[in-house]
Amino acid sequence: MHYDHNKLMPGLVAELLKLHPISVVGKYIKRNPYYLNSEQYMLKVLRMSRDKDQGRASS
Repeated sequence: MHYDHNKLMPGLVAELLKLHPISVVGKYIKRNPYYLNSEQYMLKVLRMSRDKDQGRASS
């Protein structure tokens, strides 16, 4: 899948990159060191949501 990073917010590009095991940077095809499989990614999202909710509850 190709993303035009000039049209996307940098934070979104970073999150999208985490979902792809291989990345193309310029003319190079590289293994993505930031890759998280779908289960790892969803656990990360759920933890962030839980932590955000807990922070809101303690305020």
